[in-house]
Amino acid sequence: MLVGFFSWSAINFDSTRDAILYLKGMKIVAEPTVFHVAAGRAGEVRNASFQVRNLTSKPITVLGARTSCSCVATESLPILIPPGSEKTFGATLRLDGASNERIDQSVQYVTDLTDQPLVNVRITGSVSE
Repeated sequence: MLVGFFSWSAINFDSTRDAILYLKGMKIVAEPTVFHVAAGRAGEVRNASFQVRNLTSKPITVLGARTSCSCVATESLPILIPPGSEKTFGATLRLDGASNERIDQSVQYVTDLTDQPLVNVRITGSVSE
């Protein structure tokens, strides 16, 4: 049974981890799911990037993004991710807040998949003095 699984995963996926994610129902995944940016002064901007991987045999379109705060901006969308491929997605976080405040914001990438319409990531950082 295990030999069959490993043979199937080697043929269809780049890693055993991707095969397991697919079996758990994941069709598209982002890594990292949390991106920590360097601390900075209020008003400074930090960049974050995420690898978004299509685990299916069909193209997936990331149609847009929803953010938890106007302090987060994403790059131009839509973006098509071919089958079995990955794309780098960028986002920026403007460090808004009081001194020594931790920031934790989210981005939901909206896909054309009916069974997995959202891919969630977070950007964290802090405002220094």
